[in-house]
Amino acid sequence: FSSEPQVEDELADALEGLPAKNTFVKEDNDKLSPEDLAAKEERALESMVEMLSIQIKPTSTIRRMLLELQHRGLEPVVQDDSNPHTGRLYVVRTNNSLPGTRYFHAQYYDDAHQKAFLQHMSFEIRPGPGAQQKVIKVIQEKFPNLGEPTFQNDSFTAWKVDKNYHFWVKTMDEYDLVSDEYSAYSKRDVGTIKVGLDWEVHAENHHASHKHNHNHDH
Repeated sequence: FSSEPQVEDELADALEGLPAKNTFVKEDNDKLSPEDLAAKEERALESMVEMLSIQIKPTSTIRRMLLELQHRGLEPVVQDDSNPHTGRLYVVRTNNSLPGTRYFHAQYYDDAHQKAFLQHMSFEIRPGPGAQQKVIKVIQEKFPNLGEPTFQNDSFTAWKVDKNYHFWVKTMDEYDLVSDEYSAYSKRDVGTIKVGLDWEVHAENHHASHKHNHNHDH
């Protein structure tokens, strides 16, 4: 980053293309009982939500986020998606995923006038009965002072976590699958749970888009 040259040097070797479509991790799943698998995936969910909670702290940086990903064995890769007219945008994905999760995605923006900041971060959870409620429960445990949602319906819940960020959980429908420019899907992915953290402006746009889609469907 122009405001953090040491970070730019550290990222130089990591600037690669985005990884191809990855499915939900199934490593060793055949050896686990359903109960043990569920526990393993719940621990993975807790770990990913905890990582999101770390990123909203004022002291957090893209370097800290990459270290958190590496610590979890996720092998982060970074794509420089800079635009000379608008600034520098770094897109972060991972080559690995924790059990029951996939498609980690983060965007950090630097307009050369301020420290690079987190614009968006999200990951996905395997679909299944009660999956959205399970995710919401973990989020509320990790953020005990979260308060009431700022928006909520059957498929989407959002909270404001500080003056700059919104946390949200969404059950993805077919429209969400075809409108995602970064990840590949099939019809079997309908019902996947997406967990995200957005900077205020992006969060408002996301909420408005979701309300429009929800009203259009009904």
